[in-house]
Amino acid sequence: MRLLNKNTARRAAAAAALLTMTAAMSVGAFAADAEDATVAGYLPPQSSEVMVQGDIALHSDVPVGEVDPNYGGYASPVENPIQGNVMMISDAAEEKHEARYTVKGLLGKQVLYTARQEGRVLTLDAPDDNATFRTTILDMQTLMNQGVSTLVLKTGKTSTTLNLTLLCQGQKPGTRVTLRHLGSSAHLTVGFRGRRDLLIGR
Repeated sequence: MRLLNKNTARRAAAAAALLTMTAAMSVGAFAADAEDATVAGYLPPQSSEVMVQGDIALHSDVPVGEVDPNYGGYASPVENPIQGNVMMISDAAEEKHEARYTVKGLLGKQVLYTARQEGRVLTLDAPDDNATFRTTILDMQTLMNQGVSTLVLKTGKTSTTLNLTLLCQGQKPGTRVTLRHLGSSAHLTVGFRGRRDLLIGR
């Protein structure tokens, strides 16, 4: 009876030793895998040099070889998001400004007009004789960033051309711009100043 117990104890001890060795090998294999390009099924956001920051591993679902503009699914609010042991992140998408302007008739009456861009020229065509175009310098700068260099306002009896570079030069982003067509005459105001000198061909 004692002999049987001794054999059982030896088998149990051997099984425990085998389990211990298997666990150690598994841990070693996991550690080796951690040095690979993937960590826990995720890819590093940049090169392997910045994959680990102290005790923090940065992950991304962007394929290897491609630069990830975001970190961990969050947009970076700064050009260099790693500051020491701190990663600067933002949960808000970058806001993009859209150019805004209005074209209206006398006394703010709504008018139908078409807007078409050919190359670097944006043309606003209103069939009425009277129309007022309103915008800001910031919106015109946005149009320039989108590839527009010249704006043309056409109405029933006249046409006005504006060079956006000259219009925006030296102006603050919030400055208001107003271009009025009254019959065959045109009037441009930038801020509180009349700027007939910016009306090309007049």
